[in-house]
Amino acid sequence: MPHLIFQIDEILRPIAEYIGQVSRPTAVEFARCCRAFEEPALRPLWESTTLGNLMYALPKDVLHFGGPGLCVRIFRQLTPIERWRLLRYASWVRRITGFVTEDLVCFLQVLFGLPTDDPFPNLRELHGWIEPTLLCFLHHFVSPRLTVFSVCVDTDDQLGCSGYGSLTGAILAIPGSSLQRFSLGDHRWENASTRFKQEVSAMVLRCGPPLNHLNAGVELSEQAILHVIQLPRLRTLKLTHESPPDFAIAMSLQDTIVFPALQSLTLASPITHAWLPFLNDLLWRHPAVTALRGPGQPHSQIGIHSTLEELRCLSGEAPKQAIVKQALAFWNLTTLEVGKICPRDSCSFDLTDDDVTAITKALPRIQKLTLGRPCGFNTCQTTFGSLLVLSANCVELTELAVHFNTTNIVEDVKSLLETEALDGQKRPRCGVTSLPVFLAPLTVDKPDADVLAKGFMFVFPALENMPVCPMAGATASPAWLRVNAAISRFRDLHKSDSCIS
Repeated sequence: MPHLIFQIDEILRPIAEYIGQVSRPTAVEFARCCRAFEEPALRPLWESTTLGNLMYALPKDVLHFGGPGLCVRIFRQLTPIERWRLLRYASWVRRITGFVTEDLVCFLQVLFGLPTDDPFPNLRELHGWIEPTLLCFLHHFVSPRLTVFSVCVDTDDQLGCSGYGSLTGAILAIPGSSLQRFSLGDHRWENASTRFKQEVSAMVLRCGPPLNHLNAGVELSEQAILHVIQLPRLRTLKLTHESPPDFAIAMSLQDTIVFPALQSLTLASPITHAWLPFLNDLLWRHPAVTALRGPGQPHSQIGIHSTLEELRCLSGEAPKQAIVKQALAFWNLTTLEVGKICPRDSCSFDLTDDDVTAITKALPRIQKLTLGRPCGFNTCQTTFGSLLVLSANCVELTELAVHFNTTNIVEDVKSLLETEALDGQKRPRCGVTSLPVFLAPLTVDKPDADVLAKGFMFVFPALENMPVCPMAGATASPAWLRVNAAISRFRDLHKSDSCIS
């Protein structure tokens, strides 16, 4: 019989929650002291944390040695009260955030061997990385109330027919009408079976208005794509293999604004070249959408052109001028990532200083801008002046990566510093703290390195470093290391002067 003070719920629950935060095993032992302590101690713990907590509900020696051969004996050792307690605790679980737990295979065999068809009736969220060996249990976690299904599977290992079959079975059980988030991770699915792709498309078609995040990972059917572009609350979308609908089919959506609430769009190569023209052309081709506009209202203020804030075009090559120009139609962007790396034998970056100026005019709210990764060639047509334009016109910018030619960079910086010294006015600049230069070629001595450091710090007052190694083990450029050292030295002097003043 607990002390009377513990029968006051306002006192018992804070104590139980605190014990759960300090030590999960202690919380379980506290729950076992008295039945009155059980629910206050364990319900908050298992509603908000991982599957591994349930293992603490078993006797200490049950999972001492895991293994398939031991599971039957373990199951038979559980008393009826222990079975009942384990299922009761499982019914409290609302969120599972991972499947990486010691002896988890053995534990799941125990749990799913209990006499129940639905051990997790109140599960709302299921996300985390799952080993292929655990896929056979995945369908047990799909409850009627599931709102989040975000599972990463390491497909580098061949899943085989059984693995894809288990994953397909879990997807078949998902109640799409209540789903808010669906993701199969960022892994490749080249070996996925046709049936698996069909079931993913069917599941997407079952999704209703609540869906706000979608990363299917496989090519969706055209019917599924037509369904997705009409979802009213979809905020985040990643497309990896899907082509946009045929215009003749899309034109049948006379009363639909494409992606009415989309805020983040990721397009993998090579579908970027098809999707951006589709999105830019579709609005003015729709008579119904044209009718929705007020007098003089441009089409870019309707639908995705006004709602989209993040656009990532993850092609495997440096950004192309045509792609960047298409992206500028989304005037409300705060994040724009285009392209990755140049080929080993040349620089494929074809933007100019004028193109960069156009970016700053079209996207004044930009905060993160990535235009490929600076390479080891000095053939690009963007100069140090592009950096100044970006910093001066996009004052909200905090992350930047862009190619720039270093052939005459020392003379450009000296000219800039002399001009600004005569001007004498201090203008606002962006807050970029790190400007990657990676393999950009540079050959300067220490005095010129100091000049460059002052120039970069003038353009980017918050600059702290300029990363020079694109990957682990790469050889860093001695010249850029000198510039980095000068930046650190000047920043330390500035801090010392500020402290003295």
